[in-house]
Formats: sequence, C-alpha cells, structure tokens
Amino acid sequence: MATEAAQLAHSQDLEAQQAHKRATDKPKRLYGSVDGFLAPFADGWHEMKAGVWWTLDAHARVRLRRYYVDTAHAEAFADLVWATGFALHADQAEELIFIADGAAWIWRIVQQHFPARSRSWIGIMPALMDKPIRKRLIPEG
Repeated sequence: MATEAAQLAHSQDLEAQQAHKRATDKPKRLYGSVDGFLAPFADGWHEMKAGVWWTLDAHARVRLRRYYVDTAHAEAFADLVWATGFALHADQAEELIFIADGAAWIWRIVQQHFPARSRSWIGIMPALMDKPIRKRLIPEG
C-alpha cells in the first residue's frame, strides 16, 4: 500500500509530470486490465477492484507485470489506475491495449485517463447476457 500511495503522490506532482513528458523510455506497447470482484472480509463481503499492467517480449511472453488492488469505489480507484499507469508511461505508450469486460466504470476510467492512447478489447461475457446469443451458445435444459 505504501508503494501505491507513493505512486499516487508522484503522479500528481508537477515536477514529476514535466520530467515524465521528457522521458525517452516510452513503451511501444503496454497492456492493461481492470476488473471488480467480491471478497470475504471479517465483517462480510466487500467489492474489490484490481488491475494489472504488462508487456510482452518478441516471443509473446510476459516480461513486465505490475498488479494493484483496492477496496475503493470506482472514482477513487481511477486515481490508482492513473498512478500505476503513469509509473509505466502508459500515457505515452505508442499503443495501449485494455482487455476487460463491458463494465461501464472500467471504460470510463480508461477514457478519462488514456483517451488518445487506448484500444479496447472487450470480453465476450456481456454478449452472453443477451438471451438470443446465450441460447445459441449455452443450450438450456
């Protein structure tokens, strides 16, 4: 958590942002993913949000992986998505690919912080919720 707090502070620092823009080690392609889930706590179930950033090498093997997780609501979690992405120059990547389901809060965060850089790959699960499609893919009975 201390690392995430430091990343949040660093991503909001004007001098850090100016140095960040001058950086030359910008990633060619960076992948990101965010999702929400329920987790048991001592006082009951709570919604969690988690994310990961990664890169691939020339053989499509994961080379860089950074995870982050929080119990914050989507608006506050957006700051953590930005801060962790800022640390990896996601805002300057030649190509930024987000892989996630169709949850509106996720795509609001992506558009808020990385509007010009991101390309989305939305998972198939929202389509499965459409009854005619679900019926063809998953026979009832």
